[in-house]
Amino acid sequence: MFSDTHFHFKHFVDDHEDGAEFGADVLTQMVKNDALFGLDIGTRCDDLMSRLYSVQESQDLITDHNLHAKAQRMVYFSAGIWPDPDEIRDRWNCMETLRESIDEFKAENDGAFAKKLVAIGEGGLDHHWNPSGADGRDKSDFDEELYNGERELFEMQLELARELNLPFIVHSRDAFSETLDCIRNVGYDRGVIHCY
Repeated sequence: MFSDTHFHFKHFVDDHEDGAEFGADVLTQMVKNDALFGLDIGTRCDDLMSRLYSVQESQDLITDHNLHAKAQRMVYFSAGIWPDPDEIRDRWNCMETLRESIDEFKAENDGAFAKKLVAIGEGGLDHHWNPSGADGRDKSDFDEELYNGERELFEMQLELARELNLPFIVHSRDAFSETLDCIRNVGYDRGVIHCY
């Protein structure tokens, strides 16, 4: 029995021409293949509810009652802020938005989804420089203020994970020792490092 511990459901549904129908097929296949669970990972401070609605829209297209019920039970969520330069610069507001998103998620359907939020993240440090890649990251974009802000945003999210007693999904590319420094600074090491 397999599980998908890290996917971005809304991304691949939005990028597919059949959208929600494609998502319904993916979820159906996961259920038919006895996937124990799938974890939809957050990357932006305000994406939690739109990701929930994307999953629900696809689940609602599954007409078989049994498969539909299993698909609903199978998908879980995390909420976090990937280290994007804009969100690093606006980290205080982004953290407030993240907290509000988590509160809204927990209140959705009278708290039925409260137990579906199982982690904070993905967040962390990314020093993989590839200006022509999808992330468009370039070392010259990161001055000392942005480096320090990135660390601070990561540590703020680790603190939130500790406060909520949730594991943290660490994103760490080409920043291993700095990542460990942040984890030590906060003193919270419950979670996974999915990229290093």
